[in-house]
Amino acid sequence: MKRVLIFLVAIVVGLGIGEIYLRGKFKDPEHYYLLPPLYKGTYMPTPAGTPGIVGGPAEFRTNRWGLRGDEIPADGHPVVYVMGGSTSIDVWLREAWPQVLEHLLRREPGLARATVINISKWGLSTHHNVMHFQEVVPYLPKKPDVVVLLAGVNDMQRALKTSYPGTITPEFERRVAYQYVAPEGDAWYGKSGLYRLFRRLQEVYGKLQTGPLLGVNGDVFLPLRKCRQSVEDKDLVEEVPSLAAALDEYRRNLRSIIGYARRYGAEVVFATQPTLWRKDMPENARKLLLAGGLAPFHEWFSCRAVRYYSPAAQERALGRFNEVMREVCQSDHVACLDLERIVTKEAAYFYDDMHFTEAGAEAAATAVARQVIDVLRQRPPRLPTKS
Repeated sequence: MKRVLIFLVAIVVGLGIGEIYLRGKFKDPEHYYLLPPLYKGTYMPTPAGTPGIVGGPAEFRTNRWGLRGDEIPADGHPVVYVMGGSTSIDVWLREAWPQVLEHLLRREPGLARATVINISKWGLSTHHNVMHFQEVVPYLPKKPDVVVLLAGVNDMQRALKTSYPGTITPEFERRVAYQYVAPEGDAWYGKSGLYRLFRRLQEVYGKLQTGPLLGVNGDVFLPLRKCRQSVEDKDLVEEVPSLAAALDEYRRNLRSIIGYARRYGAEVVFATQPTLWRKDMPENARKLLLAGGLAPFHEWFSCRAVRYYSPAAQERALGRFNEVMREVCQSDHVACLDLERIVTKEAAYFYDDMHFTEAGAEAAATAVARQVIDVLRQRPPRLPTKS
C-alpha cells in the first residue's frame, strides 16, 4: 500500500512539474496565430509561374508564434517588427526582404544581435495590422524598437473590390488576419499545459499540415496570368470608384499603428508600396500581370473574372494610398521611406504585379536597412515599455 501511495504521489508531482513547464512552453498569444506554428514546407518557384525567381526551392518555416522565421532569440537587440502583407512574407523566396533586412542590419557595427520579427501574412490590410497590435504583439517575447510597415496595395484592392468579397464581415476579417484561431470558450481544462500540448500536436500534425497556400508549385499562378493576359486593352476598366471612405480608413489605421508602436517606445518607419503598374508598360512587364480582376476573390481565383482594371487605373488608385501615407508621415512625425520610387517599375524586380523577385527583395531590404539604421542612430535612450 505504501508503494502504491508513493507511486501515486510521484505521478501527481510529475504531472504538476510537467504542467508548470508546459504552461510556460505553450503560452498562447490569445489563441491567435497569423500562420500555423512550427510549420515547415517547401515552395517551388517555376520559370513560368514565378518568373525572375532564380534561387530555387524556398524552405518556408514558422516559429512557435506562427510567424515566418526562426525562433525569437532572448538576447536579440535591437528588435525590428516588420508588418505587411504578401509582399513582406513572400513564401516563394528563400528569404523575403525582412530576412534580408536582418542580415544587412547585423553587418552594421553594434547591431550584431539585431532581430527582425516578421508579423506579415498574405492579404492583410492595415486593418489587420491594427488587429495584430491588439491581439498578437502583447504576447510576443520581444517588444519593438522599430516598427516597419509596408502597406497600401491590399487596402487599395479592397477599395476597388478586386480579390475580395463584396461584403466584408468581422468573421471574414478574422479569417484573413489569422490562419489559425484556437477554439474559444475552452472548458476549465482548456487552460492546462497538457491540453495545450495536445492541441498543438493536433495543430501541427493534423489539419494545419495542409500548409499556408493553395499549392506549393509556382505554376499555381499560370491560370490567373492566362486569364489576365486574355483581356484586350480596349476591354480594361479605366475608371475607379470613389476612394474617399477607404482613404479615410487607411489614414485612421496608419495613425492607430503609430499610436500602438509608440506605446512600446518604438520608432516607426512607413514604406510606400511599389508595383509594376504604369501607363504604357513594356511588353516584358505586361506579361507578368495577373491581378486586378473586378470580382470577388473566389471568382478571380477560378478565372471567372472577365473584367480587369487597367495598369494605369491601378497605378492612380495606389498612388492615392501612397500619398496618404506620405501625408501621415509628415503630420505625425514618423520616418517615411518612399519605396515606390526606390524599387522602380522594372520587370527584374517583380514576378507579378507587386511581388518581389530576389532582386526586388534585395533592393527593398537595402533601402529599409539604411532607413532603420538612420532611425536607430537618432533614437534617444529607450524608455520603459508599456504593456
